[in-house]
Amino acid sequence: MSNSPVFKSISRRSVLRLAAIGAAIPILNACQPQVVEKIVEKPVEKIVEKVVTQIVEKEKIVEKVVTAPAVLKREPILMKYGHGVGPTDPLHLTWVELAQNINLRTEGALKIEVFPSSQIGTDVQIFEQVSLGAPMIAGFTDGWAGTTVPDFNIFTAPFIWKDWSEAKKVYFSDLMKDLEKQLEQKGGWTIIGRNWPFGARHIINSKRELKVPDDTKGLKIRTPQIPMWVETFKAMGATPVPLALAEIYPGLQQGLIDGAEGPFSQIVSLKKYEVAKFYSLTGHFWQVNGAVGGKFFRDLPKDLRAVIVEEYHKSGEVYRLSQEKSELEGAKILQDNGVKITEVDKEPWRKATAVVYEIVGKTWTPGMFDKVIALRDKK
Repeated sequence: MSNSPVFKSISRRSVLRLAAIGAAIPILNACQPQVVEKIVEKPVEKIVEKVVTQIVEKEKIVEKVVTAPAVLKREPILMKYGHGVGPTDPLHLTWVELAQNINLRTEGALKIEVFPSSQIGTDVQIFEQVSLGAPMIAGFTDGWAGTTVPDFNIFTAPFIWKDWSEAKKVYFSDLMKDLEKQLEQKGGWTIIGRNWPFGARHIINSKRELKVPDDTKGLKIRTPQIPMWVETFKAMGATPVPLALAEIYPGLQQGLIDGAEGPFSQIVSLKKYEVAKFYSLTGHFWQVNGAVGGKFFRDLPKDLRAVIVEEYHKSGEVYRLSQEKSELEGAKILQDNGVKITEVDKEPWRKATAVVYEIVGKTWTPGMFDKVIALRDKK
């Protein structure tokens, strides 16, 4: 097994991550966090076994990726990778590892530096720079694409996906390829990869426990400047407040906002739990991340572009397999810091946000939503 090309493609850091899971088992088993047990039905040992099995099975996935050609030696090309999550977030750590792998694969011909916490600009500013030809790659969500090609908003609709198995049927379809061409023509963005599932997003706030949508009335909740997200929180009864990710913590601290939302990993990495103590598992969005490049990316030599795409795909698989672990660890960290985690009946939330499909759906291509659902539900 050690000679498998899969294991050769996994970096030392990835191996250490898996080892850390095993080290955490006695500690987690000694604790009795009820919510953790509800969130993760399988024992921790089963999760470890599943992750290791999936890493081995990853060989079948990697084999489907077109192997990049050998890279010719040349002067180094510098690129920046900007995003809004914190430096301890699993996304950032995996992106850093990705950049290192690309540097090694290209023998220094391509060097990518990763900037967390909106250090080189907000999401809006970064996407503008990418479109204008800056030497950058941007962390990507469908919501931002939806500001240019409205059909992308379908993929960020509340409760559209229940898990990655549903989403991937659409993300790797011919329908998606057509939409990506439109995005490149209208926005100048080229999709580099789409296999980085961020998981379910939940609501954290500093005021009270949220059990039903009516509990959000009067609360100022941070949202990005994405129409689907803004309308979703309006439908719940909250007041959406647009803020960059890096502004959430001070916003909660100063009372500019009462709450925010995100998956366990983001709540922990941005330390929202220090200034908000109520976390409701609404699962209103199930988010998939990716990356985009602009004119600068398209002008790169073909062999370098191929390496970026291939390595991004590989890292996405490693990140996806780490999600269960991140959720388990995140739940424990929140509980240890005095956060009340509340499970909710999702049906009232689903009903309250159904109107969003009608509001934002007016901008979608006729019949597009039905095509997406048919792909999602295909057996």
